[in-house]
Amino acid sequence: MEINLAKMFGLDESSINRSEKILLHSIKENAQTNFDYLKFKKAVLDLQALGQSEEMAIKSAYTTAKSLGLDKSVLELSLKHYLMVLKKEKEKFADAFNKQYAHQVGEKERSILEIDKEVKNREKQILNLNKEIEMLNKKSDDLKVQIEQNSAKINETKSEFIQAYSELEVKIEEDLSKILTSL
Repeated sequence: MEINLAKMFGLDESSINRSEKILLHSIKENAQTNFDYLKFKKAVLDLQALGQSEEMAIKSAYTTAKSLGLDKSVLELSLKHYLMVLKKEKEKFADAFNKQYAHQVGEKERSILEIDKEVKNREKQILNLNKEIEMLNKKSDDLKVQIEQNSAKINETKSEFIQAYSELEVKIEEDLSKILTSL
C-alpha cells in the first residue's frame, strides 16, 4: 500500500520544499513494515474522508488495527519511532549546517582577518605598496560579499528546515496526543 506522506501531513505537493522532501523521504525510508502509525494515520484520514469525525475515525481505525496486532502501546512506540526519525534528521542537518557554515563562512572570515592584518603591516612598512594594498582590500570586500550571500543562503535553508521540522513534529505530536486521548 503506497502512502502519500505529503498529503497525509497536509503539505501542498506542488510546493514541497527541499527540507520537507528530505524529512518525508527519511520517514518513508524508516517506515515500519507492520501496521504502524503511518498506516494507522492513513486509515484515520480515509475514514474522515468518508465523513467520520476525527475522534470516531481514530477509534474505528484502532478497532480494526487491534485485529492486526496493534495495541495502544505499540502505536505509541510507532509514533515515537517517527519522532526519533525526525530527530535524527534534525541532528544530521545541524551537523551539516555547522560544517557548511564553518567552511563557507568561517574560513572566509579568517581570510579577511589575515588580509586586513597584511594590509595594515604593509601600510606601516612601505608607502609605495598602495597598489597591492588596494588589491587586497578588493579581495577582502569580495569575501565579505560572499559571506553575506552564503550566510543568507545557509540561514534560509536552516529556516526552511526548522519550519518543515516543526510542522511535522507538531502534527505527529498532535496525533500522539489525540490517539492517546482517544484510546
